[in-house]
Amino acid sequence: MFALLPVSYDYVLAISLLATVAHVRLFMIGHDCAHQSYLPRKGWQNKALGNFIGVLTNTPLNYWGSQHLMHHQTVGNLPRWLHWATGNIGYHYLHHLNPKIPNYKLAACHYSDPMLQEGKSITFWESFRLANLALWDESARRLISFAEFDRTGEPTR
Repeated sequence: MFALLPVSYDYVLAISLLATVAHVRLFMIGHDCAHQSYLPRKGWQNKALGNFIGVLTNTPLNYWGSQHLMHHQTVGNLPRWLHWATGNIGYHYLHHLNPKIPNYKLAACHYSDPMLQEGKSITFWESFRLANLALWDESARRLISFAEFDRTGEPTR
């Protein structure tokens, strides 16, 4: 890519964008491999593919898999192209309900049951405003930021 800099910054930008989308898609395939849901056969095939993709994405499958359950869920109202580029991350909460659902079937699952559509949906732009919310305040039953926690010394009552 650096060899193209003298030729055109536009080429470098275009290749960078393609590489980014490819990286995210590979990561999502590796994610499904960690759940044994990408390939139809369970066992070594998903693990072998997940480990290979882990080398390409610099995300070791075994380590990442053990850390995976710590992230939160959300349903996002994202543009269609962004759903594709992120492996339907906006419907990822369903994957936590049943990890056997591969990312390419998450949207269909979400729309197949009216109850699943009752959850709070956030827009792409709203997600930036909410990105700093990282702690769950049990007493207030809402997310708060580290700054809010630091101001009060404890969660809001």
